[in-house]
Amino acid sequence: TLKDKDIKLAKVDCVDQADLCQTHGVQGYLTLKVFRDGESTDYSGPRKADAIIRYMLKYALPFVTHQSLLTSSQTILLAISDVTAFNLTEFQNANKLVVLACISSTTKAPTPEFSATADKLRDEFLFGITSDAAAIAAAGITPPAIVVYCSFDEHITEYPYPSSAATIPELEAWIQQLAIPILGEVNRETYAMYATSPKPLAYLFLDPTDQKSEETIAVLKPVAAKYCSEINFVWIDATKFGEHAKALNLAEPKWPSFVIQKLEDQLKYPYDQNKPVEAEAISAMV
Repeated sequence: TLKDKDIKLAKVDCVDQADLCQTHGVQGYLTLKVFRDGESTDYSGPRKADAIIRYMLKYALPFVTHQSLLTSSQTILLAISDVTAFNLTEFQNANKLVVLACISSTTKAPTPEFSATADKLRDEFLFGITSDAAAIAAAGITPPAIVVYCSFDEHITEYPYPSSAATIPELEAWIQQLAIPILGEVNRETYAMYATSPKPLAYLFLDPTDQKSEETIAVLKPVAAKYCSEINFVWIDATKFGEHAKALNLAEPKWPSFVIQKLEDQLKYPYDQNKPVEAEAISAMV
């Protein structure tokens, strides 16, 4: 919990404390702000306890101070956590996806591209850096390297190219792809992640109470993994989102059912509901 990490929660009545709210730029209610070293940032994530806890635990980790890459005298606070052997496990489990840069020396700052990517994606993911030999040994990584830890799918993924040559778009695209599960659930909380992706969206409509639902997911997961660079696969609760199935041209409330949607032009390609949902047939369709 946040109390265990000495993270304070406070509530402000903006009617009684109008000046305070105005000072911090509060323009509507409810507004959540996070304070660190006297500076505030808006919290724009999900308004659920587990999401807020993950976000706050992420920002409770110590950030890294490095000399600016622009001048030799300026010091800046990067949106990157300082990772050591002491807090490595905590860092790895602090969020659903975390990114760790392993460097060989404390005198070496992360590349400008890594720092810029961390700053750009700071509200979505946790970034860290370590030169601690014990932490690097525990992680089993040979520096220099950039590693992503996920709480789903492949737990550890190392950047497959020289990290020193990575560009901001390359790092961002790599991280964003790993952030999307190979075959995850889409719902009101996760839809935005898929909607902002340029890839088509393949829906597997399931009744979660059906004992064969997990089996169907397992059957299609290798297909989803094979085509993950081209299309996002999701499963969706058909009992809750049956109307969405109709909107995607699935004529009957018959589950499981499969349909592909191109979000950019709203084209829909439903799989024949009279046929069983099988890996070979879905692979051929994709």
